[in-house]
Amino acid sequence: MDRLAELMGPFTAIVDDMPQGAGPSLRFELQAHITWYEEMDRIGSEHFVVMLVDGRNEVAAVCNAHWDARFPDRLFQALTGVTRPWRGKGLAKAMKAAMLELVHTRHLEVQMIITSNAEMNAPILSINQRLGFAVHRCNGQYQLDRQALRDFLAFRATPASPSTNAH
Repeated sequence: MDRLAELMGPFTAIVDDMPQGAGPSLRFELQAHITWYEEMDRIGSEHFVVMLVDGRNEVAAVCNAHWDARFPDRLFQALTGVTRPWRGKGLAKAMKAAMLELVHTRHLEVQMIITSNAEMNAPILSINQRLGFAVHRCNGQYQLDRQALRDFLAFRATPASPSTNAH
């Protein structure tokens, strides 16, 4: 847990620097991981992290995934990220390949890998396509800022004008 606590900041920085489009940034938090690990322990699941650190022991690249015992034929691959100074050297491919190899050695029953990506993250989309990933389902995430919500609610609260049509 001590090492994981040290990684929350670097993992958040990697995600924040990835092409994701508009919206709030994702934050890695230790307590969320502790709660998640408790749940994984309860159901018999595993979290895999493959990480490359540089000569200063700083995260250069990371890939993580989890295997859920309730769905033993599936792997849920999450973050694959490389810090800016290390990009363009093939590390994302290497990290993802190392992750897949690691999981394969532990869970031969895995037949499907599920991942998701921002549409504007061309580098990881290209890697996934070359690995054979194909679009299975498209989901959208939508956001509404507070002012737009206030405007909508104010409009709805305004009484409608009386109808001029006679019945």
